[in-house]
Amino acid sequence: MYTFEQVLPLIEGSYGETCCRKRVDYYYSLAVDFGKKIYHNKKRNVDSFYGEWQFRTYNRMWKIIKDEQVILQGQSNTGSNDDLDDLLQQIEFGRLINISINTDLDLVLELDNGLSIEFLSRSKEEEICVIFLPNNGYLTYHFNQDWEYDISDIQ
Repeated sequence: MYTFEQVLPLIEGSYGETCCRKRVDYYYSLAVDFGKKIYHNKKRNVDSFYGEWQFRTYNRMWKIIKDEQVILQGQSNTGSNDDLDDLLQQIEFGRLINISINTDLDLVLELDNGLSIEFLSRSKEEEICVIFLPNNGYLTYHFNQDWEYDISDIQ
């Protein structure tokens, strides 16, 4: 287990990268990708690529904020995954400029166009966020503020 300060050097390389993909997946989960497009041959996926850096959650505990207003969130959605994804696609994402943990222990991505993406720490049962790194590594952030590092089998 690692602290945020220990894993930050692994993810700071994503700073300055442009969002290349964003999706609402099953159970209203969120994936936001930055950097170069990495193409794959997985026909079950909506997109033919992933981003070099992928920030995702496997639950609905996330929100997108602009000018201190929540403009989209997963936890109170009543529509379908596709409906929420359609709304997500209408939001212009910029470049990633900062990653931090706020006072509520949420992981916050700040973009250069005033948007922020928060992966929320309200659910003790699941991880808050998984970050897929270049070269198949990934980090998992847990509610208790611990970080794990491992190697992914995603090619």
